[in-house]
Amino acid sequence: MRSFLERRPLLHRQQSASSRGACRDRRGRFSGKTGRTRFREFLSATSRFGAILPALTIGVLLGLSVPAFAEITLHQDFDQGALLIDETTIEGDWVYFDGPDNYNSNRWKWFYFRVEGVEGRQMRFQIGDHFAAGGGGRLAGKEMVYREEGGDWEFFDNNVWDSDAGTYTFHNDFSFTADTVWVAYSFPYPFQRVIEHVDSIKDSPWVSPTASSNDNLIIGASLGGIDDRGRSVPQLPLFGYKITDPDSTEEKERMVFCSGVHSNEVLAGYVLEGLVDWLVSDDPRAAALRREVEFYVYPMVVPDGRYAGYNRGGVQHPDRDTNRFWREDLYEDMDDIRQIAEAMKTDTGSERVSWVIDFHSWTNTQNHFVFINSPGHETDFWNELTRLEPSMEATVQNPGSTNPTTRWFALNRLNADYGLVAETMFRPGEYPERFIAMGRRFGLAFFEEVAPELVIEPEAEILMLVQDGHNDEGAVRGLGAWIESERFGKYTVSYSADQEIDVLDSSSSLSSGQRDLLESFDLIIMPRRGAGGSGDYASTDWNTVSTPLLNMNPFTYRDSNWRWMPGNETSTSPAIQDLVVVDESSPLFNGVDTSAGLVTLYREADTTMQPEFDSSILTGNTLGWTDRVDAEENYLEYPWIVTWEGTEDAFYDGGTEAPGGRRMLFLGQFPANPDTYTAEGQQILLNAIAHLIEGPRSGFEGWLTGHFTESERNDPAISGPEADPDGDGIDNLLEYVLDGDPRSPDRSILPELGVQPLEVDGEIRDYLTLDVTRVADLPGVVVRVEISGDLLAWEEETVLVESVENDDGTVTETYRDVEPIGGASRRFMRVEVELP
Repeated sequence: MRSFLERRPLLHRQQSASSRGACRDRRGRFSGKTGRTRFREFLSATSRFGAILPALTIGVLLGLSVPAFAEITLHQDFDQGALLIDETTIEGDWVYFDGPDNYNSNRWKWFYFRVEGVEGRQMRFQIGDHFAAGGGGRLAGKEMVYREEGGDWEFFDNNVWDSDAGTYTFHNDFSFTADTVWVAYSFPYPFQRVIEHVDSIKDSPWVSPTASSNDNLIIGASLGGIDDRGRSVPQLPLFGYKITDPDSTEEKERMVFCSGVHSNEVLAGYVLEGLVDWLVSDDPRAAALRREVEFYVYPMVVPDGRYAGYNRGGVQHPDRDTNRFWREDLYEDMDDIRQIAEAMKTDTGSERVSWVIDFHSWTNTQNHFVFINSPGHETDFWNELTRLEPSMEATVQNPGSTNPTTRWFALNRLNADYGLVAETMFRPGEYPERFIAMGRRFGLAFFEEVAPELVIEPEAEILMLVQDGHNDEGAVRGLGAWIESERFGKYTVSYSADQEIDVLDSSSSLSSGQRDLLESFDLIIMPRRGAGGSGDYASTDWNTVSTPLLNMNPFTYRDSNWRWMPGNETSTSPAIQDLVVVDESSPLFNGVDTSAGLVTLYREADTTMQPEFDSSILTGNTLGWTDRVDAEENYLEYPWIVTWEGTEDAFYDGGTEAPGGRRMLFLGQFPANPDTYTAEGQQILLNAIAHLIEGPRSGFEGWLTGHFTESERNDPAISGPEADPDGDGIDNLLEYVLDGDPRSPDRSILPELGVQPLEVDGEIRDYLTLDVTRVADLPGVVVRVEISGDLLAWEEETVLVESVENDDGTVTETYRDVEPIGGASRRFMRVEVELP
């Protein structure tokens, strides 16, 4: 792999105090060729002028006044907006609001509105018990969501159902910092997101039109019209597309996926999006499925209803349940249902379909579940899905001829083996990323059903410790399944319970069988669990095991157990969300923005158990501390991520443990739901696992690890040597050599062409020179400076004039041409970088 930097002769050079980082005006051209990247720079003399600053007027402050709050206004004039403006009242900082009834006889199940004029206000919102079919009691345990302008969706801090008063009130513990805030029953999935997602995958080589759709993957259009609040709803496209490997000539199964049958069931859209993204990914298991299956996807069945923010129906028939009309005589005047249903029949060729899944959501907060016909709950797909999603439950139903739902249509019109309706719950603490990940796990479960014979040689095997009586086995398995799915099968996870041995009993030492088991894995993870675990965990034996160990349990690291830190007491600490980054250069923070020195680890504050210890004798390498406020609002800090490389004589002063493998303390959320981590928290945990397994990396590979996430390193278009993710014309290999940042455009790192008077053989003459500032230590990389007279033939005939070591690990080298200026009509210099 080679990269090139070429420069034409200097026409004019403007001197500056520093050759590196100076401001230079350039024009450039970039072109890519097979096996090499060529970048040609032209220098020109230009001038820059600063902007003229406005005159500064100095006045005298005569008094202070407190401005009045802005008027609060409510709006629902946007995609998926839903509110009855005329039925809503505002009293001070209280909003008593109502929503449209378009199905349930004065009961409704969706709201989404924008409120303006709330900056500096601690707003409170209240609805009555006519919300949701079955009464407002279904709101017990539910949490509403909000998004400040420019921010992300979050759950409200306080969500209270008052059964006596028949009211539900929600608010935050703080005032809004933005003037405009969006409020919703759950995380919206507007129709615009469907359009954007289809656009993002339509150029994939695995995505193509169906027999019913055109090149834009459009089957037809909804009718549009006027909704029940007088808003105009445009005609919206009905999408349909196929996912498969077109080069595979094998006879394939057919599967059908759809969503958006019920307008207010928004979380289903995220699940289907995650499934589709996985199916078109580079995961070898997805590739195996594409060779065996044709997937037909219909992402939004009733777009009018979604756009209008309806409950169940669409604009054409707002009072109909759109999942009760899936039969020809019933959907004749249901234009969107009819088009999608007929397309499904045409696209699948009226031949056998193995699975049809209609993704829905449910208004309760119980476990996620599915409606499925027997014996679908006994298939390899279902067994694998419940392994990956331990919270998923099955309700077995065999719909009869009088119940024309999508499952009825699947079994009676598409001749499907199994018809499944997936119901995802609106549960507190579960964000959109949670449901996108759930979609990926549906794909992984189908792989187990269809193509389990594909063997992926794992890069590492992980043992998750299951402690009898303290660790919930389902939660531990949920964490293990998450690790497997996020690592695309490169790691396999086993559980100590499966080994028929309790490796965390209270014995004083490890048996030979236990030690052999521990030594046979590439990583051991001790998941976090709550109170308990006071036994002696044979610390001397444990700490001498050579297998790296990731400890997430705050009880085992204290003095009475594994003795990683001194102290025997455990107390409940204040809730925390943030991590103070101590060593931002650590590979644990690869792909994470640490510029603020603080990283938010959790979606919501976590109250965990913390041993008391004397930090003055802590000998581990602390990478992060918690940052939180106690009841007296005094900042407290506890070590949250600490590492030991396994070469220390002891894990703390006075310990008796012999050196073992690498160890890391990583206190984390309860493992039943890894999605309670923020995206940054998830990345840090995955980085920690990779670091313990793979160890420190060096050279270009190590540099990639320090700048890109795991998924990005698996995508050569982002992290390949010739990729240019920041678009500054400098590919990744050159960024590595020139000490650049591949995520931040910066052309000042480019070598600087110049003319210098130099004494050669006793004569002072002007020579074409090139100043190259590069990383001093470049293992496995060859850097050459070459010269040419015609841009065709290049020779390594340059002369190193000077080499100066800088204080930042770089070296600045000056090269000159072998011929002085005037000795040839044209001369060119380039830097060639080669990665064998």
